[in-house]
Amino acid sequence: MGCFTLAEKGHPAAYQYIRISGTFGLTTAFNIWFFGVFCGGWLDERAGTKTVFTLIGVLVGLLFSFFYLYREITIMEKVKKENEEGDK
Repeated sequence: MGCFTLAEKGHPAAYQYIRISGTFGLTTAFNIWFFGVFCGGWLDERAGTKTVFTLIGVLVGLLFSFFYLYREITIMEKVKKENEEGDK
């Protein structure tokens, strides 16, 4: 009843925020794994360092994830503003 009530009251943006938060979580997990564990671990192994490239990879993964979040919210707000202008 909770989510359907939001849509019935004209708040479909709530679904967009839920979608973005779920996608952000998955994107963050994948980016940390790929850039931090996979790429960073491989570079640490090649360079003979302990965790330098792994930490750099984790930070790069987080940076890409927050860039994705910013881009998605910016697009959603732009569409919302266009829809509001179209209704006037």
